[in-house]
Amino acid sequence: MPEVHPPKAAPEATRVHPPVAGRQVLDEIERAETASKRV
Repeated sequence: MPEVHPPKAAPEATRVHPPVAGRQVLDEIERAETASKRV
């Protein structure tokens, strides 16, 4: 789903810092899902 999370956020984040990326990605996905639901 490219609309939920941009291609830059997922691969770069996981490569830069995997442990932190996990939470950040989940947070972004949750925010995107809530935003899509509101919209």
